[in-house]
Amino acid sequence: MKIEGILYLFAVKGQRRLDDYLGFKTQDTPLAYGWVRRGNMPGEDEWAWKYKWASEEEGKKFSQLGKGFRKVSIWDNYEGGVKAWIDDLAARAITPRHINPFEAIFPESLPVSRRADEIESWKRQVVSQESRVRQRALAVEEAHGDEEVLDREFPQHTANCYSFNSPCQFFDACFKPAVHADPLGSGLYQVRTANHPERVGDE
Repeated sequence: MKIEGILYLFAVKGQRRLDDYLGFKTQDTPLAYGWVRRGNMPGEDEWAWKYKWASEEEGKKFSQLGKGFRKVSIWDNYEGGVKAWIDDLAARAITPRHINPFEAIFPESLPVSRRADEIESWKRQVVSQESRVRQRALAVEEAHGDEEVLDREFPQHTANCYSFNSPCQFFDACFKPAVHADPLGSGLYQVRTANHPERVGDE
């Protein structure tokens, strides 16, 4: 089977910004926040996923919610939580019903394809690189922890030890003697589990 291209599925989570209504920073997405006007009796609440939208009425540019609506988090205010909310959005059961709430969140992408020669070039480079890494890893394993061999086969790079003003997550393994001597015994690290265990051992 030949792959002609790839379709990316994007999820636009919205900008994280100060919400003028709630008074704190939120992710601007109708998947997590909605508008409600509470009724006098259970089951009489009115819900909306948008406060203002393009109007369907002739001569009117926008429609918006009336008085009494307030913005709330869905996970702890909507009956059934986020799952029920998203199900109701999909069923067009929440105002404004004539607008697809997911259209802006999950935009369609055009197929992305690469030239055959680019793919083959990438494959040769990756196979060659990973073969060299495997040979070096075997050399370190056969040296039984000899740090001279480790330094020769895998030079240490410290440029990103303090990237983004915080130490790398493996900083202790490099620079704290007790952890460096026995990373697994320190309890800070564990052997990585393969993502695809059925392929372990494949050459």
